[in-house]
Amino acid sequence: MGNRKPIPPQVEINILLASARRCALCFGFEGDFTRKKGQIAHIDQDSSNPDEANLVYLCFEHHDEYDSSTSQSKGITQSELREYKKSLLAAISRGEHTRSDEPVQGIGTVQEFKNDNSGVQVNSGNTAIGHQTVYNQQASEFFDEVKNGVRTTYRRDPVTGALIVVSMSLA
Repeated sequence: MGNRKPIPPQVEINILLASARRCALCFGFEGDFTRKKGQIAHIDQDSSNPDEANLVYLCFEHHDEYDSSTSQSKGITQSELREYKKSLLAAISRGEHTRSDEPVQGIGTVQEFKNDNSGVQVNSGNTAIGHQTVYNQQASEFFDEVKNGVRTTYRRDPVTGALIVVSMSLA
């Protein structure tokens, strides 16, 4: 490792805006899109390398964990962190970080069919856009289904019991 070089202001702005201050490891490990206080970390752990491709936003806890070495457990690898960064930035570019657990207006509704409630028909307006098979609908308030390359997240309305499409994205 060489002498620490300052991160150029435009590179810092690019990292902060691209990550929307979401920790790549929180997202990679838990799917957590929560905005966090954190720092810009050097993926190669070389503070003399301020190249934008080498930088990632991490929360304080994960930055500390990433920079620490352990003798007993396997640490987080550079390749792993690069993949989590890539996945996070792709999800942010699709706007997934701005979605909440509330139903998104206009995405669609789910209408149950079949007497055994094992299927749902996803509609957007008057157009059916796909069929999802769902088992044990009472087991979870939220659930995801991936079919034909599309990930659909559903939420069960606690008052009416209706299934609501929360989000749809390419899987």
